[in-house]
Amino acid sequence: MGKQAPVQLITEWYKPACCFEGGKIVVVSVSFNGLQRIFTQTGEMQVSLSKGTRVNHVMDAVQGRFPNLPLHGEDLLITVNDQISTVDHMLEERDKVSFLPHIGGG
Repeated sequence: MGKQAPVQLITEWYKPACCFEGGKIVVVSVSFNGLQRIFTQTGEMQVSLSKGTRVNHVMDAVQGRFPNLPLHGEDLLITVNDQISTVDHMLEERDKVSFLPHIGGG
């Protein structure tokens, strides 16, 4: 079996009913860091969701695809387009979402 492509397109398998707004679709990219890359076997993927999608919908979609990927908790920093964000942030076409795991320290 060949090596997995660095970018995956997820389309029909997850579109939350709460987000439908005239049937329009937005595509956002999700980047993975650290151990997340081991769980996902990729550094980035594309997620297609309905317009009106928030960060928490993307988290649910990614968690559905990778159930063992630890995405929920206080030790996670969310960024959208390299700016600190929250789970209720409304996403737009071509936004880049990152879930940065806690690195450690003291």
